[in-house]
Amino acid sequence: YIYLLFHPLKRKKEALNVISDTKASFIHTTSNSTVTPDSKPTYFQILDHSIMNSFEIITKIGAYIILFSLLANLICSYAPFSELINAILIGILEITTGIQYISDSSLSFPVKLLLATALSAFGGLSSIAQTGSVLLHSPLKLTTYVRYKLLNSFFCFLAIYVYLNFI
Repeated sequence: YIYLLFHPLKRKKEALNVISDTKASFIHTTSNSTVTPDSKPTYFQILDHSIMNSFEIITKIGAYIILFSLLANLICSYAPFSELINAILIGILEITTGIQYISDSSLSFPVKLLLATALSAFGGLSSIAQTGSVLLHSPLKLTTYVRYKLLNSFFCFLAIYVYLNFI
């Protein structure tokens, strides 16, 4: 809701430009040479294109999860920081590994709850890289996404802090 207050909805003309750009992208990337800018692709061509795009996206997402999990495990193994700093760093990198590290740590329950809530709302750099990969050819801005993930994380941290200390 906060996003809608600061960013008005896009006009219909801009939405039509995105649709035409998507159609042009489909025509350019399809493997079937019978689709031209003047012809309409068949449902099977669209389905085939969608399936191949899905495989590409799933592979990228999996690769990002593996990459950031490896970086998080390197921090676990070799970082000379305190358990709290390690938990924050690992959670910022990859949320699944970070939450597991937080739950297994010897930190107090309120600290675990604060960290897990804030880091879950943020989602980690891995999720940002995944989202950036999917939005690569989109008119949507990754910086706006990151800004609102940070804002969401802050509000979640603040809500849990107020709950733990004042309620």
